[in-house]
Amino acid sequence: MIPGGKESSLLWGLPVELHQTPTSDLLQFIHRFVAAKTSADAKVARRLEAWMANQDRRECSIRFGFDCLAWAQALPRLASILPAAPWCQLFELLLDVAEDAAGCDLHEDPLASQLQSGELAVTLAYLFPQHDRCAPLMVRGREFISHAVLELHDGEGLPHAQDLHLLPALLASWTRSEWLARGAQASAMEEEARNQYEWLVRQAIRLMRWDGSLMFSAVDEPSLWNKHLMRAALQLNDDAADDAIAARVLPSLSKSGKSSSHRTKEIPEPAVYSEWSELCATRTEWKRNAPQVGVAFSERNYRCEVSIAREVLWSGDFNHDVTIDGKRQQMASDWTETCWFSDEDADYLEVECDLTNGWVMQRQVLVARQGRFFYFADNLIGSQAARVEYALELPVSPQMKFRPATETYEGLLVGSKPAGLVMPLGLPEWRTDSSRGNLQVDSDGKLVLTQSAEGKAMCAPLYVDLQPKRFDKPLTWRQLTVAEKLEIQPADVAVGYRAQVGKAQWFFYRSLAPAANRTLLGQNLSHEFVCAKFKSDGTLDELIEIE
Repeated sequence: MIPGGKESSLLWGLPVELHQTPTSDLLQFIHRFVAAKTSADAKVARRLEAWMANQDRRECSIRFGFDCLAWAQALPRLASILPAAPWCQLFELLLDVAEDAAGCDLHEDPLASQLQSGELAVTLAYLFPQHDRCAPLMVRGREFISHAVLELHDGEGLPHAQDLHLLPALLASWTRSEWLARGAQASAMEEEARNQYEWLVRQAIRLMRWDGSLMFSAVDEPSLWNKHLMRAALQLNDDAADDAIAARVLPSLSKSGKSSSHRTKEIPEPAVYSEWSELCATRTEWKRNAPQVGVAFSERNYRCEVSIAREVLWSGDFNHDVTIDGKRQQMASDWTETCWFSDEDADYLEVECDLTNGWVMQRQVLVARQGRFFYFADNLIGSQAARVEYALELPVSPQMKFRPATETYEGLLVGSKPAGLVMPLGLPEWRTDSSRGNLQVDSDGKLVLTQSAEGKAMCAPLYVDLQPKRFDKPLTWRQLTVAEKLEIQPADVAVGYRAQVGKAQWFFYRSLAPAANRTLLGQNLSHEFVCAKFKSDGTLDELIEIE
């Protein structure tokens, strides 16, 4: 049987929209009924009669799928308390649903299809292996689940950004199915799909926050985290590396001997990116309180999340507003990835989209692992000089408040405690100069970065320090002079910035025109993007170079 606590395993990863609904009530009611020592014959019979009277056996929905699974789990005990006719009627309905694989379309409703045509088939085959119609259902269910696992993931267990919200419920369904199939000396997945499932367990750990909630889920909604689900999935996988990272980052998972003795050098990298999934997730290290960043871009939507420990700084859509010579620009293409780089020092993702007047927006995200900071920049590039007006609305979490400095443009994002220090590197440090833009909370309470410029290009960068020990240290930032062939270059050709918080000093360079040999602070640069750290002797230690 499926391992777990006192609640039904069908509640694992239950979608938020089904919480406190008749469906969630039914799942708990059936679980108590199946586990109860005392009888509730009359109440169960009345509830079944009411449910059967309102069902269309060709319905395809998540709600109906969970209802069917709950009644399927109740079938063995119902056999001893119901007359033959209603029991057989329920049994026939559930068989029809499980056999009708065409009733649900995988891509239109992945979760409903898995519940009805995958997990229900495996459940009935497990409960009634000798029945003529149930015996073939294990094979049918395995084929359906295997197809879905392979179809919905990138080859290494990462779901597409559009399906990310379904991850807890799908992982739960496939985990329950595999446990039941093993109880019948079988498997709910073919070998290739089984490998994908093993990868999915690891990716699920990567995509979970400090409290086990899913990245990009609403901060104020109930968490779908369930320790019994993750323990069951990890037990199925029997992978020491997954055990180790789960013990380090997930709540309520105590270290086993296997995970605690696992050597650090064998721990997988904390970053993952998939061009197919259009999804990136990284953290500075495998610790629960480590800074964590996620980016999801699908079609013309771009979401970003930054968190540290229990504090989610922001999570959601990055809404930008760009005006070129007074004309408001729209996106003219989907987001596409142009660069992904990851090593022990940093993770870097760049995507771009076309705007309606021929300009291009290139969006950079850099996560420094040792430096514990987040760098973001929108680069607007055109072919002719123009007046550029830019605004970016940051999806700051409801629990987070922006506390601006009095005289300078930086500010702290504060939740239960200070969580992030935000510095708009493209603006002057002092608020006495407001000609180029602002970083402020608008009348709707949203944090907005605005910036303007004249030229063929503009860089709008943000530096976010994620090391709380530095927040009370002196800070400063400067725009630096870039030269080429001994001539100072305008800001629409290339830009450089220096950011300092306490003793930590960082250097950023971005070419907005075709890359060329240029100088900055005595350094010769020929790359498109460079980030480096100032060492104590004043020299630079390069963190990342992008050609």
